[in-house]
Amino acid sequence: MMIAGKLGSAATMGVSVIGLMTFAGLTPASAAPDAKPCAYSESGGRAWYNHCTSDGSHVQIMVTLTVGGNVGPICVKPGENDLGPSWRTKGAFYNGKLCSPAATGPAAVPPHRQS
Repeated sequence: MMIAGKLGSAATMGVSVIGLMTFAGLTPASAAPDAKPCAYSESGGRAWYNHCTSDGSHVQIMVTLTVGGNVGPICVKPGENDLGPSWRTKGAFYNGKLCSPAATGPAAVPPHRQS
């Protein structure tokens, strides 16, 4: 019974600390407002691929363009990778393969060609 009471108090205190942090304008590190979700996303007029990993691996992705279909494979590093303007990109997906860090560079998505 005593342990449950202490756990309940600790849980309430944890909620209070987070509440105070939020009230003070601070957010826990895991709730960073500008953090991009894992995989493909769009923000600020840009398309992004966030490779979430803890092992430092580089992976191949395929990028789907608004016009022209899939482009790739493109080797991306861990973390956020800028794929270019969001108006020319419909999505991106991991193709199941690893790649060499030496092959990683700016995303090689070709420029949009207008007819």
